[in-house]
Amino acid sequence: MKLREESMKTPRQDLKGGVASRRLALQRMAAMLAAGVAPFGDLSAGDLGQNGRVTSEVHSSRPRRTPKLTVQQSKGVNMGNVRDKLIGAWRMIDWRIDQAGVSVDPPLGPVGECGGLLIYTEAGVMSAMLSKKKRMRFSGNSLDGGTVEEKKIAYETIISYAGTYEVDEASSAVVHHVEYATFPNFVGQDLRRLCIFDGNTLKLDTPPMEFGGKSMASFILWERIG
Repeated sequence: MKLREESMKTPRQDLKGGVASRRLALQRMAAMLAAGVAPFGDLSAGDLGQNGRVTSEVHSSRPRRTPKLTVQQSKGVNMGNVRDKLIGAWRMIDWRIDQAGVSVDPPLGPVGECGGLLIYTEAGVMSAMLSKKKRMRFSGNSLDGGTVEEKKIAYETIISYAGTYEVDEASSAVVHHVEYATFPNFVGQDLRRLCIFDGNTLKLDTPPMEFGGKSMASFILWERIG
């Protein structure tokens, strides 16, 4: 008799029951979403079509989309890249002067007889020193001593300066603001160097400078030591 009563339900009654079931299902899903629980894995409420049906484009294993950066944001990603690479200590491993397309030794002598250190700090302070490895000693140990000839040779065998620096990220260049230098004419100047990184080395390209009365370009190759 019960079976007969169920079979006698009208299509309208079936429709009401279906609507009620879907309404209940939607209420349950809404409660789960409000509680932070996804009813279909990573499916969100925005993936549901009308009447709570899942749209055909949605898959629980769909890949995450990576948001595209705006032009301004993409510039910010690389901001400080050159500066971060510069910070630390470097040792000179090569130094060449270009004279009319011919590579010649630097003013201190053959590069194998020279050495040097370059330091950039996070606070924006820098120091550079180039010197012959074997320098003639003074005849006395007084700091203010030395003959005229000894002082002349000492000056000719070292180049050093220190100051602050800033980086031009767009052109991969560093600018040294010189405050102290063995060569007095460097003081107060802004020395620009193009930075070329290759693994653990840094090549600083120098614009043409005067050597022996001639304007010549040069580069110094540094190796990171700290």
